[in-house]
Amino acid sequence: MCFGNITEDWAVFAHDGDVSIGAVRHIRADTLIVYIKNFGDVTFHKRDVARASDGKVVLQPDCLSREVLNAITHAHDQERERT
Repeated sequence: MCFGNITEDWAVFAHDGDVSIGAVRHIRADTLIVYIKNFGDVTFHKRDVARASDGKVVLQPDCLSREVLNAITHAHDQERERT
């Protein structure tokens, strides 16, 4: 996975077709810093990204830690509480 085409503010998704869980904050040569809603900044490595195009970064859930998977699961909890 090459991060060369990714730009800041691209939406980040746990799975293709899901609701966005956050956005790209910074791009480095080998890592992305992503803000996950209701959690904070997380560093992702190239192996953690399944694909990136058209303003979207889709993660590779099999490569993510339990803590990050839990954060993704709860990314929209505050929105649900308001409804």
